[in-house]
Amino acid sequence: MTIFILFISIIINIVSIFAIIILYIRQNRLMHVEQDQKKVLQEMEEMFSTYLIEIRDENEEFIKKVQSIYHSKMELKENVEGDKSYQDKISSQNEQKNEVPALQTFMRSRAEKTYQSAMTQNDIQDAENQSIDFATLPLEKQAYLLEKEGLTIEQIAKELHKGKTEIELLLKFRQKI
Repeated sequence: MTIFILFISIIINIVSIFAIIILYIRQNRLMHVEQDQKKVLQEMEEMFSTYLIEIRDENEEFIKKVQSIYHSKMELKENVEGDKSYQDKISSQNEQKNEVPALQTFMRSRAEKTYQSAMTQNDIQDAENQSIDFATLPLEKQAYLLEKEGLTIEQIAKELHKGKTEIELLLKFRQKI
């Protein structure tokens, strides 16, 4: 009987040692995962901070370019007042165009959009004031004029032989412009 108890004791000791080893390995894995996560977190913070520094530097360069354009325009105005020649004016304007083409492109596109919206509004007012053939107007203008007359979207769709959704979208886009 003592041999049986001794044998069970040895087996329990072996199983407990095996369990301790498994727990130790799992704990080490968890610690390695934590360390890896800390490294990844630190790398992400470093990347984010360098990204912010780059953005700040680019913004400072942009501000300097805008200020230089502003100062050159001010100098141009002063020079125009001081009887500067026409060739000098053109060359300074060309230099300004070369400095910040993206800004000028953006400003030009904004001006074109504003001009086009003003033109379309003027065209509609002209069409209302004059007796222009309704069929020659673009679909958008026809729908707008019919809506202005008080017709519903369904009536406009029937009048223009288009879908209700299409007319709805045309009028919605028209309102946003």
